[in-house]
Amino acid sequence: LVNRALAAPLNVNGDHSDLYLTRDSGWISIDAFSPQEAYDMTLMSFKISEHPAVRLPVISNQDGFMTSHTAQNVTPLEDDVACKFVGDYLQVNALLNFDKPVTHGVQTEQDWHFEHKAKQHAALMGSKKVILEIFAQFKELTGREYKLVESYNLENADVAIVCLGSTFETAMLAIDQLKAEGINAAVVAPRVFRPFPLEEVAIALQNVKAIACMDRSAPGGTVGTLYNEVSGALINTSARPLVSNLIYGLGGRDMTVAGLKDIFRTLDKEAKDVKLSGKIQRFIGVRGPELSFYETQGI
Repeated sequence: LVNRALAAPLNVNGDHSDLYLTRDSGWISIDAFSPQEAYDMTLMSFKISEHPAVRLPVISNQDGFMTSHTAQNVTPLEDDVACKFVGDYLQVNALLNFDKPVTHGVQTEQDWHFEHKAKQHAALMGSKKVILEIFAQFKELTGREYKLVESYNLENADVAIVCLGSTFETAMLAIDQLKAEGINAAVVAPRVFRPFPLEEVAIALQNVKAIACMDRSAPGGTVGTLYNEVSGALINTSARPLVSNLIYGLGGRDMTVAGLKDIFRTLDKEAKDVKLSGKIQRFIGVRGPELSFYETQGI
């Protein structure tokens, strides 16, 4: 598969900084929550990328160190089974096939730039159908099921966090422990970040009263990307939940079960009060006192 990656459309295994940085690159971007899922998504990335209806780069993301250096069991496929699933590489427009010369990497001037971008966007948005087909094939092979949007304890939940990566599994533990307190919480995570599953996210969150979108990135003067995406998914629906943006985990800082339980408790209070308990955007787990400048400016 190493040689395959050099010949096929680009397949990259990145962490969540890559997910944010490449979000508008035109790549398909999928997310793994655990080491097992990182393995599974990498295999499926080849089939998705090389599908004749797609032919786009795919990046498979995981939490750097928190996933890649975590001691968890991974059940790999036998080499021949994995190779059969991925299938033979069918070369298209080979760079060095002199019998069928093609042009690569040429500049598109302004006359056709817009049309080419529109075509790329159409292929990207249309890839959801292919992604679902590959997910279904992988489930048939392994029994492991993946969806465009993953969730836990969503039915009848009053509050939810929307997150990416390994935070999903940590949130599951926090949710189970909070049931004793009478807090009905859920976690929702886009499995596919590009193309972003707008309709599926809107359906998943349609009955939730308060939502915290958790971005593990430094937004640099605005709200986080996940907050923007989720807000955009909900804006034209009848759902009007409270939506806040939590920035957390920068530099690989841990998000613990205890920390997530506090977030869910805050969301529960907001849902009951029908108002946010603080600012729209909050930084979670930052050491030291709040900076007076930001407090006085009301940011």
